[in-house]
Amino acid sequence: MDFDQSAAELGLKEAIKDITSGEKENPESDAFSTAPLNYRNMLLKLMKALSPTGYLETGVRDGRNSTALVAAQEELAAWSPPIFLSVETSSRMVGRLLALFGKGPECSTILDSLLNGQLIGSAAFSETNASFDQNASETRATLQDNGYIITGSKNWVAGASSADLVACLADSGGRPGVFIIRAGDKGFSTGTELTSNAIPGSGFNPVTLRDCLVPSDRAVIPDDKDFLNTVKLWEDQILTSLALGLSQRSYREALSHSKTHHSGGKPIIAYQEIGFKLAEMLTLLQSAQLLAYRAAWADETGNREAEVLARCAKVFCSEACERISTEALQVLGTKGVFEESLAASALRESKFLQIAGTSSERSRVKIGDNVLRDASF
Repeated sequence: MDFDQSAAELGLKEAIKDITSGEKENPESDAFSTAPLNYRNMLLKLMKALSPTGYLETGVRDGRNSTALVAAQEELAAWSPPIFLSVETSSRMVGRLLALFGKGPECSTILDSLLNGQLIGSAAFSETNASFDQNASETRATLQDNGYIITGSKNWVAGASSADLVACLADSGGRPGVFIIRAGDKGFSTGTELTSNAIPGSGFNPVTLRDCLVPSDRAVIPDDKDFLNTVKLWEDQILTSLALGLSQRSYREALSHSKTHHSGGKPIIAYQEIGFKLAEMLTLLQSAQLLAYRAAWADETGNREAEVLARCAKVFCSEACERISTEALQVLGTKGVFEESLAASALRESKFLQIAGTSSERSRVKIGDNVLRDASF
């Protein structure tokens, strides 16, 4: 394993730092408090700034994860979790779908616009409580002469109200397909934003499709039977990086507070019990980073353990995020309880991470299956 990064790869993380360094942390809170349109404009501005750095395109056309990408993702996620989620859904989810499975000039044109930061994409896969990779979609796509008629509904679509287009999973004659629906298409509508503690500011909305016509050149129907498993893996990789960013936020906040808050005439970092907690947090954070890097390295190099390592990283990083955030709240004391702190928010969001994508429980089942398959008796 070689986690060393070239100057160009290190430059990707530094570029994220440069773009976000002069910006307020949690910028989405002010934007959303005024109107979703302000959030959309802010997101487009950021994506246009990210495009020249290569961040939006990294790992899209080849579908591969990498240590350089994870490091850059962690930096963006630590700055603003909801913006990170919006950017990643647009590029690493919708972008990869179009790059790897899309056919024809229309898909290529949309892909270029996404990677240039000119369009925002969202993904509508989930229905009720069903995992989209385990249950057939109830949304139907019926082929007609002029395209596909899409009918159905989706829940918890992140960023639907601010997106230019939505990649919607639907069943097409027994085969899963993804259909690119533009926000203004007839029959497409978004419902009222759902109240949720999961990544506040992400704007989760239900989506309804009533006889929505999608031209055939905006239909992505892969021949790959593992297509949905691949998409789920992409989702887990994004959530793993989000867990690193949230952990980083909690640790930084606790460390800063321990240096500036005084008790008994000295900063609380001078007390051994605070030092122990910071040591535990840093140990967990570093361990999570290393496992995420190993999983990314395996995917980048085509290692046969890439999938199981991605599941291990998702489980460990999301659960480490919960423990780091809990310890951070202990260090923050009343500040963490009576004020809205980054650690308190990260603690709530860590539970979302353990449920979203492949849940921790299902991930462990799949990891166990892999162990049994590879075991020698």
